[in-house]
Amino acid sequence: MRLVTILPVLSQTRLYRLRGILGISLLILAVHGYHYGIEDESIYLPAVKLHLNGALYPFDSAFFQPQSGLTAFPWLMARLAAVTRLPVPWTFFAAYCVSIVALVLALRRIAERFFPGERSRWAAVLLPAALLTIPVAGTALFLVDQHLHPRNLATICLLFAFAAALDRRVVSAAALTAVAAAFHPLMALYGASLLSMVLWRTVRLHFVALGVFLAAAWYLLPPPSPAWQSAAQDYYFLPKWAWYEWVGIFAPLAGLAGCAAWASSRNLSLLARAARRISVFGWFYFAAAVAVTFAPRFAQLAPLQPMRCLQLVYLFLFVAAAGLAADAFPRWWKPAGVLYLALCGGMCYAQRREFPASPHIEWPGRTPANDWLRAFDWIRLNTPVRAYFVMDPRYMDRPGEDFHGFRGLAERSMLADLIEDRSVASVRPEVAGEWRRQSEALRNWRAMDFAALRDLKRRFGVDWVLLERSVPPASESLVCPYENARLRVCRLD
Repeated sequence: MRLVTILPVLSQTRLYRLRGILGISLLILAVHGYHYGIEDESIYLPAVKLHLNGALYPFDSAFFQPQSGLTAFPWLMARLAAVTRLPVPWTFFAAYCVSIVALVLALRRIAERFFPGERSRWAAVLLPAALLTIPVAGTALFLVDQHLHPRNLATICLLFAFAAALDRRVVSAAALTAVAAAFHPLMALYGASLLSMVLWRTVRLHFVALGVFLAAAWYLLPPPSPAWQSAAQDYYFLPKWAWYEWVGIFAPLAGLAGCAAWASSRNLSLLARAARRISVFGWFYFAAAVAVTFAPRFAQLAPLQPMRCLQLVYLFLFVAAAGLAADAFPRWWKPAGVLYLALCGGMCYAQRREFPASPHIEWPGRTPANDWLRAFDWIRLNTPVRAYFVMDPRYMDRPGEDFHGFRGLAERSMLADLIEDRSVASVRPEVAGEWRRQSEALRNWRAMDFAALRDLKRRFGVDWVLLERSVPPASESLVCPYENARLRVCRLD
């Protein structure tokens, strides 16, 4: 009789929790939007499509395969598309939606271990949900990208692993970290480091390992090549960060220390202990970043980007701060709700400003949203698979382009760009030489005339060109089978 009475209560509790998780997931989609083929997807999306069609990218796969080859993500997404028989855009969108639900569930599991009350638990999930696209100091990261990225999937696995570590389920935590490594090895390394500090307080061991690693690097690293030096990103190096980006290091670490003290005062011992160790984790990687980025001898280690540990620091700070505030001020929920809605509105506005020429949610199957995407779509449907394009090497940040990647959306080869291909060259030295050779050839893109374009054809074999109508090279002799208000697609015969 007693069991019969309890079962409906358990069922209602689970249904309530499921509704909350799905509601917050929809909120995330509404606030932060969704985009397809943007930013780092210009590296991973071509790798997925190459798995599905080996004839693609005959001239330039070296600019995405070295980096995408470090993750199981392209293979997994290609298999998912093949098994479900969904078009790739729908596969990515479905996987993104599932990943958002999994993220909310992971945050909820952590909150359940930190806080006894439901209000605190939901607050600890809601605040990071509203701030997922906030920049993480000077790391060129968001907490979670508004597109499907293997780093998102690795982060979700690490959050589940952290919840398992809090329960002292070491085998589960290790298995989840291994899955994270399959998606994003570097983020998994930082996650494994955090888990070891939480479980075993391995800070001294970390410093010993750092010392051994740097000593080995001192003797084994070759001098950086000029090609690598030209590809290295400024944000790899702390001395090049702006003052407010430095604030983005110290303020969260101080905030975690404050949360630890606050949690102790409220007898939330598990949260207090975790916050202290996460703060120590952040300080350790700050020390590693100082060693790597201030010593020229270690410059080639800078692409390891130790300060990307701050992604996890920020997430846990928002979880801890929101849950503690809800626990300490239970009667303030109405003004807190108003402030929260304003925060969501501000984040949504910022995302719309970030991608002004694109829909806030790029639903699969819709007509391309701007002239750049329309040109990419025409190229995909009307040019040979072996077509080899040249275009403005900074095309991704041109007005109206909104950082959509040409290779992934047009499914054609192109000469190196100065944004995403530069990032690959900076972390894969074997690509840096060819990247530099091609980027140097495009240095004076805006001043190129027809003869210069023909020279690019002679040197690299390019046979198509994508030109902006507003600032094109001389194109009187080009045959352009496609034009729109902003762009021309022309043959180099």
